[in-house]
Amino acid sequence: MVRSDDLRAGSSEGHLYNSRFTGALLLLLLIAAWELLPRYGLVYAHYFPPFSIVMKALLQGIWSTEILRQSAVSIWRAFRGYLLAILFGVTLGTLTGMIPWLSDVFDVAVELLRPMPSVALVPIAILLFGTSDTYNISIIAFGCTWPIYVNTFEGARSVDAQWIETARVYGSTRFELMRKVVIPAALPYIVSGLRISLGAAIILVTVTEMLASFKGLGYFIMDSQGTYHIPEMYAAIISLGIIGYGLNRLFLFAENRFMAWHKGWMAKSI
Repeated sequence: MVRSDDLRAGSSEGHLYNSRFTGALLLLLLIAAWELLPRYGLVYAHYFPPFSIVMKALLQGIWSTEILRQSAVSIWRAFRGYLLAILFGVTLGTLTGMIPWLSDVFDVAVELLRPMPSVALVPIAILLFGTSDTYNISIIAFGCTWPIYVNTFEGARSVDAQWIETARVYGSTRFELMRKVVIPAALPYIVSGLRISLGAAIILVTVTEMLASFKGLGYFIMDSQGTYHIPEMYAAIISLGIIGYGLNRLFLFAENRFMAWHKGWMAKSI
């Protein structure tokens, strides 16, 4: 006899397969359009070269290690800014979520800074740090902190009051309460903020490199455009897409692996 759980599992697997097939088909259609439109003169091929020419430039860039070196610079900058954002966002979000008076103190400053576009701070960062890596990292850290902070703050505030009171009855200090109760309970919220900020880190490192840098994929894109190496420009843009996709898949893999306890707990509670 077939169980309902098996039917649901089979249905979800079939839906996943169909969605992946549809996504792959759409990607192939877009690639075909990219190849054919310039070939038949429907777009200006000098500024929008066929996909095959762009892929040749990408492979040449990989073979010469130029794209690999520029990609490594961008990833390293994004990684350091992202780590700083995690440190600031999780710490501040947890503390303000736990301590009401601290939340009141930071409320105005946070609400003023949070909506501010990160790129608006580029002139200040250049004045302070020049075009060193610190300039890129500071902008990335600033922009990525707020999604992590907001999610952490909401997660910390949503912790069941009975859990906190129970921990206090057993003599937990405020640091132990934060480490053993609040952060684990808020972890699903924190993970959501981390995923949002991961994409923001790739965007910000590219923008900062385009504006004022002499290394990285953002710089490489602008340099290729300025010297009319158009296939190389598109190759670098595709590299950014591949990096973003790969990092997102890696994040989802880690989330499924380390957050399995939460999904199991949610399934039991429904």
